[in-house]
Parts: sequence; structure tokens; C-alpha cells
Amino acid sequence: MRKVLVLLILIFFINSGVFAGLVSDLEFKKLPEVVGIEVRYPANIVFYTDGTLDEENKRVFVESFLSAFLLPASILKVSLRYDKGYEDIISDALGKTILGKVMLEQDLFLKKVYSTLYYPGTESGRAFWSNFIGATNVTVRYWICPGKVEIIDAGNKMLIKEATLSIKQEIDAGLNIRELNERYIIPSLERYVNYDYRFAPVRLVFRAIVFALWLKEKYKQSIYAYWRDSYKIGSVVISDKYKEKIWKEYVKSFENKEWVDWQGRYWGGVEFNRFSIEVKKQEVDFGDKERFEIELVPEDYPLVSVSRDKPKKEIGGIDFSMKIDDLEIDTVAVDIDLSRWQYATSLGYYEKE
Repeated sequence: MRKVLVLLILIFFINSGVFAGLVSDLEFKKLPEVVGIEVRYPANIVFYTDGTLDEENKRVFVESFLSAFLLPASILKVSLRYDKGYEDIISDALGKTILGKVMLEQDLFLKKVYSTLYYPGTESGRAFWSNFIGATNVTVRYWICPGKVEIIDAGNKMLIKEATLSIKQEIDAGLNIRELNERYIIPSLERYVNYDYRFAPVRLVFRAIVFALWLKEKYKQSIYAYWRDSYKIGSVVISDKYKEKIWKEYVKSFENKEWVDWQGRYWGGVEFNRFSIEVKKQEVDFGDKERFEIELVPEDYPLVSVSRDKPKKEIGGIDFSMKIDDLEIDTVAVDIDLSRWQYATSLGYYEKE
């Protein structure tokens, strides 16, 4: 009976045209990563990389970093679900940022990779179906989630020592399917999300989120308190028309049965709303690593003028001061609308409506 079931599944793959949509083997290509951050003064932040990051990836990283700082971590979650509909795949605020766009694109790609790994012609699929017992009318959800995150905190500097992604399985099925997934499917998925260059975008924004969370916690009593989790995303807003395009591609693939979908109940997504970060305290020396900077400035910059001899100022009950390397730096804010601001980087000056 089991051999008949496996044969039927193979016939399904062939007839459904899934061959045309198969993802090729793991494609490893070492790409530069952002490894460190240094807060030099309230409006100036320096990022360090282990190689040359191109301008587009710098822009994606910076805007994702700012989005993760301006939005609460609780909404950093996306999920393409056929049963939920277009409106519920991403929160409104996250959906207006490049961070949300990357997460949705990578969710779609995850689903395509997932289907490929179940194809009986692959090593993982062959091992899975040869040991499979049970029915396929189950609910399966795979989520890209934070894995092991270890950072080195050195005052106004932080180095990411390790930041891996993991795959979380949520399944309404028997023990057999769960164990087979853990043995044959999840390890392959985790190799993809951590090493395949086509998942590089989600790894890039994941690191941006780690840096943003560190900044939120490290300087929660500083000038940054005004913006953290504030939803003041005017500087990083993008058109959300991409959502409809991704949704249509997902629906087309789903309805054309371009991947195995456990009879219509496979969902999952990308979930960065829960973190566990291991922090170590020690000195950090970035040496001759490449770097790029951002300057946080308002509509009529500068946002702040730094002075060491003027008294602290309080605006709206917020103490605009911060401590860097045991040096108290007081800031004097100008009369501006803090709900709109811009940022400048070594790439040029970006102005957002």
C-alpha cells in the first residue's frame, strides 16, 4: 500500500507541472554581511561590514534597520495564507516598508523551496516518502525564525558574533510526519536559509533587526526613546503595490498546484517577532573593516546640535541626552516636527515623503 501511495505522489508531481517550478540545488555564494555597529553621537551611526556591500543592499539594510527601530517587534511577521486572503498577509505599517517587502518575497521563495524538498526525485524527498506512513490531509506550517544570535556588547559598539536562522515546524499530524520532517526536510531548509545566496535578502534584514533591537535596549533612556516603536515611518515608506504582485504569484502557484501543499493546508511564513539574544561584554576592535554611516536628521536638519557644556534639555518630558563611553553628551533640539525626518548615508542623501 505504501509503495502505491508513493507512486501516486510521484505521478502527482509529474502531472502537476511541478518539475517546471523546481528550485535548483543549494547555491552557495559568500556575500558580504554587516557585522558591527558604532554609535558615535546621537545622530551618527556607523556600520561595519566584512566585505563591500553594494549600494542597493546598503539601502535595503539601512531602511530595514530604521523600520525595525521605528516599529514594535511584535508586528515583524508575515504569512502568505490562501485561506486568510490578501489583506491579512502583513500588517499595514510593516507592509509599507522595504523590510516587509523582503520578508514577503522570502516567504514565497520558502514555499517553493519547501515543495522541492518533498519531490521524490530529490534525496530528501526520496527518504521522506520511503518512510512515510499516514495521510496527507494535515496542516503544515514552516516559519523562518531567529536561530542562535550571539552579540558582543562594548559600550557604544556592538559586534554580531553569530546570527543564524532556524526553521520552526507547526504541524497537525501524527508523530511519523513530524519526525520525518525533522530528519529530512528541516535540516535542508535551514541550509538554504542560512547559506543559499537567494535567501541573502532575509539574512540581511535579519541582521538589521538585531542591530535595531540592540539600539532600542541600549539607549532606551536616550534621544532614541522618542522614535523607538513609534510607527513614525514616514522616512522609510515605500509603495505597497508589491503586495498584490506577490499575492497573485502565490495564488497562481497555489491554484496550479506548483508545489505539494498537504491538500491546501500548508502556510507558515517569516516570523521575527520573538528573539533570544546572548550578550557578551568585552572590547571590540573593528580594525580595517569596511564601513558606511548614516546621519539621522530632521526635515530641516540638523536634528540635534551636540554640546558638552550646555545643560540637558527636556522636550515633551523626554530627556534628550545619552551616555557614550562614560562621556555625558547633552543635546539641544531645534524647533522641528519630529514626526518627519530624513537620513543621509555615504550613498548620498535620501529624502522621503
